[in-house]
Amino acid sequence: MITEFVNKGSLFEMLHQKKYLLDDDRIIKIAKQIAMALQYLHKKKILHCDLKSQNILLNDDWTVKICDFGLARYKEKFQKDNHGKIGTPHWMAPEILRGEKYEESADVYSFGVILWEMMSGEIPYMGRSIAQITGVVGFHGEKLQVPKRSHKNLKKIVNNCLIYEPMRRPTFDHILQYIERIEKKPKFETTTPLINKLSDFLS
Repeated sequence: MITEFVNKGSLFEMLHQKKYLLDDDRIIKIAKQIAMALQYLHKKKILHCDLKSQNILLNDDWTVKICDFGLARYKEKFQKDNHGKIGTPHWMAPEILRGEKYEESADVYSFGVILWEMMSGEIPYMGRSIAQITGVVGFHGEKLQVPKRSHKNLKKIVNNCLIYEPMRRPTFDHILQYIERIEKKPKFETTTPLINKLSDFLS
């Protein structure tokens, strides 16, 4: 099998091995590309199911490539029994950690963890065992705390993607609409009310 060589390696390597610090502009550009890819997958009724920084590859020009579809699922083929733990616990949605049914919102949660990771420069739940993560995240609703220095609009996206209840999380359609709105403002500054459903998530 011949595949494309992606020079920068994974986002995980950039953040935690090369210790690369991403500014707000770079974070929002990477986040937008990831969101666009997941929006496309979800429209095709495909769930990635293992979205994490190790599976986000970066080219020299910072073009994002999402890889490792080994756990990806066609939603219609497992609608009745899409449950059980699948993915990597540090990026896994609470409902999956509990072994319950999951939908596209599980990928949204993982996206929120990746965005938090880019903003904090830390590995999520570093030093905790799988059992500990399952307990505090899956059953007790512990939420990653966004660094205080982070930009308010990026904080909004993270906090809403990491909502405990799956049905309250935004879709990638909503996330992209929000990103596109804040991109038009200098340094992502905006206080303009967003469209109805989106403002419910990101107000």
